[in-house]
Amino acid sequence: MKKNVFRLRFLQAVLFIFFFLCFSPQSSYATAPKSVDLTYDMNTQTLSVTINHPTLFASMHHIKYVEIKKNGVTINKNKYGTQPTDSIFTYTYNMPAEKGDVFEVTATCNLWGHKNSTLVVVVAEPVAEKPAAPTEVVVVPKAEEPIATKEAVIAPVATDKNLAQVSGNQNEAKYNPENDIKNLVNKWRKSWESGDMQTYRACSRLISSQKGKI
Repeated sequence: MKKNVFRLRFLQAVLFIFFFLCFSPQSSYATAPKSVDLTYDMNTQTLSVTINHPTLFASMHHIKYVEIKKNGVTINKNKYGTQPTDSIFTYTYNMPAEKGDVFEVTATCNLWGHKNSTLVVVVAEPVAEKPAAPTEVVVVPKAEEPIATKEAVIAPVATDKNLAQVSGNQNEAKYNPENDIKNLVNKWRKSWESGDMQTYRACSRLISSQKGKI
């Protein structure tokens, strides 16, 4: 009889522990931080600690401690009763530092596990500005002016009537070739001197047609 009672109580205890482990939110979701990322701003002397720690109940399962060491010496240890979000969040701390200093940060879960991360402070080099690309000179070809087509000048055929009209002799019956040619030459010369180019060109054409006769 006592053996049966002992076995029953033992079985109850095992079942209690089993259900406690399965359904307790603190135990079933007790995980260490997945990652701890560090960044340092030299201008503001600020250390940023980004922690990835999933939880369903931040009041019962959270990051409890964030310990900060500089060059191997603990300079800050922060204690928290909860965490800002259910997964990823960032804490910032004012931490004076110089180039070459080493930060080591440890984030510890209140139930189980921790995560470390290390950062060496460096000074960002100024980004060299790229020289401006030279402006390409676009040469616009000059439009060629169309060559004026020369009008074909057709010299009129010299006739007695034409010579008489240009020389001023209107009386065809009394036409004298030598006198009219002289008059034509005189008129050609006077039109050049006076600037009467229309008469000058007309005389020139007639004189050219009479070269074999003069």
